[in-house]
Amino acid sequence: MEKIKGVLSRNTIIPIFIVFFLAASIFVPGFLSVNNLFNIFNQNAMKGIMAIGMTFVIINSYFDMSLCTLVALAASLACGLEATPVGMIGGIIVALLVGILVGSINGFLVAYAKINAFVVTLAMMLGCRGIGYIYHAEESLMPSHTDLGWAFIDFGAGEIDAVFTYDDNGAYGAWNAIEAAGRQDDVKIFAAAAGSYETLDYIRDGKIAATAMQSPRFDAGETLVMAIKLAKGEEPEEFYNYITTPVATAENVDDLGLEAW
Repeated sequence: MEKIKGVLSRNTIIPIFIVFFLAASIFVPGFLSVNNLFNIFNQNAMKGIMAIGMTFVIINSYFDMSLCTLVALAASLACGLEATPVGMIGGIIVALLVGILVGSINGFLVAYAKINAFVVTLAMMLGCRGIGYIYHAEESLMPSHTDLGWAFIDFGAGEIDAVFTYDDNGAYGAWNAIEAAGRQDDVKIFAAAAGSYETLDYIRDGKIAATAMQSPRFDAGETLVMAIKLAKGEEPEEFYNYITTPVATAENVDDLGLEAW
C-alpha cells in the first residue's frame, strides 16, 4: 500500500487520469465503445510518440522547440513523395531520415558545440517551418495516389460521422478533405457561425448540413440602437439578446438570403 501511495504521489497525473476516465465512462454515452476507444488512441498516437522522445530530452534538462514543426515537415515529405516514383514506403523512409538528421544536428550543436538548446531548437523550428512551407506551397497534402496511401488515410481518419467547424472557411476545408477521401455521402459538416452567400450555396448543394447565421447588418443596427439609448441616459435591460442566430439548413436556406453576407 505504501508503495502505491509513493507511486501516486510522484505521478499525480495518474489519479487525475483515472478520475476523468471514470467520469467519462459514466456520463458520456458510448465512451467505452470499441470505435471511440480506437479513435482516442489513434488520435493521440502521434502525441504519445512525441512525448516519449521529449521525455528523454527533459530528463537531461533540455527541451526541443523544433519538435512539432519537424513532425509537420516529415509528414509533408511522406505525403508528397507518395505521388512520386519513391512511393509511400520510400516517403516514410525519407521522412524518418530527415527526422534523424535534424535531431542529430540539434544534439551536436547543444552537446558538443555548447550552444543553448533554446537558441538551437528555435532556429531549427523556424528552419523546418520554412522548408515545409516551400515544399508543400501552403497547400494540403494527402497520400491519395496509391492503395497504401489510402490505407494510411483510412487508418488515420478513424470513424468520423460528423465534423463541426469554427466558421464557414473551416467548413469549406473540411468538405475538400471529405471529398478527397470519398466520404461525402456519409459525413455531415456543421459550421459554427457566419452564414455567407457561398455557405448557403454549399447547403443547397448538400455539402454543408447546417450553419448558424450571423448578420452584420442586423448586428450593427441593433448595436447602434443600443448605443443611442445609452447616450440618452436610458438604462439598458439586465439581459438583452441583441444578436439572433437562426440556423440555416436545406429546409429554410432559401428564406434566409437577407441574413447572409
